[in-house]
Amino acid sequence: MKKILRFSVAAILLISLVLSGCNRKSGYSVIVEDFFYCLNKYDFQSAAALLGSENAYDSVIEAYTKEYETQLEKVENVNYIEFIYGHVSCNVTGEEIHDDTATVTVEITAYNTDAVFVYKQNAVTKFMSSEEYINADEAEKYIMLCEYIPNIYKDMEYDLTPVTATINLTVSKTENSYVITPQIALFDALSGMM
Repeated sequence: MKKILRFSVAAILLISLVLSGCNRKSGYSVIVEDFFYCLNKYDFQSAAALLGSENAYDSVIEAYTKEYETQLEKVENVNYIEFIYGHVSCNVTGEEIHDDTATVTVEITAYNTDAVFVYKQNAVTKFMSSEEYINADEAEKYIMLCEYIPNIYKDMEYDLTPVTATINLTVSKTENSYVITPQIALFDALSGMM
């Protein structure tokens, strides 16, 4: 009886090890997922490093971290960046490895940046036409806008539909890391333009 029990436990362990090894992702796919994780966490320097292009997100980093002259300008820019990059997602659907390079197929889901901009502009225009806003003094209007803009982005989650695009990314293995080759299709997919 003990032999049967030991054999059963050993068989279960062996099957578990084999099955867990089947679902392992290579470093090529993991680096793509890491890139999107960095974007979701607004870690644009790390995302740029994974692209092998330290300057890839300089304008976004500047807009996200700079000292703005007005609170309203900061609210507008930071909320836009957080909405766009906080909602982008990826699903690695395949990879083909050739020596030290792989083609990683990924589904990218993102909001169309043009649609986001138009939605925000329309919502602000409508809000500024409201009687409450019109009847407020200048200081109140400023505060009202600063408080209203984040709510616009919350509404967008329900009113706008993100776009999904499937693209192939080239990922290369260097001496001790992996690098995603920057390409227009990636940036188009990130901005929901595909």
